[in-house]
Amino acid sequence: MHVDGKVSPKDDIETINTELILADLQTIEKVLPRLQKESRIKKDVAPKVAAVEAAQAILEKGDTLFSQGIVQGSEKAELLHDLHLLTTKPFLYVFNVDEDELTDDAFKAEQSALVAPAEAIFLNAKLEQDLAELDERTPWSSSSPSAPRSPASPPSPASASTPSASRPT
Repeated sequence: MHVDGKVSPKDDIETINTELILADLQTIEKVLPRLQKESRIKKDVAPKVAAVEAAQAILEKGDTLFSQGIVQGSEKAELLHDLHLLTTKPFLYVFNVDEDELTDDAFKAEQSALVAPAEAIFLNAKLEQDLAELDERTPWSSSSPSAPRSPASPPSPASASTPSASRPT
């Protein structure tokens, strides 16, 4: 059963983003007053204050920093690096879909648009589980290189150890 009682990827994405945004805003609200005070004494802190204030404005609009191009490795992200803001990190969304949705390109495009510019991966967990169980139940063939050998079977040529001869120098 789903947490909200209904399956809605859009609502789930909004919930996740909201929680991450609120965590980042809380971090900024703790550090910004100290940085502003410090910038009055140390002028080299001013660019960092500006970056933090810009990040705060983005977050207050309800956008993640990642969606606005402030990603790890960017110049603005470097100024924010020591704050360890969650929304600057790359996002990866994994959609657990049924078999019909897995092959529905229009559906996948719609869901991908919801998370852009983040990457979206689509899988069918039930199908993956069934395949894993099928693989576990399939007996290994004797020709498989990773098949367990019986004690009487000789080692395969690839796994036989070859003694190395050392030459005196």
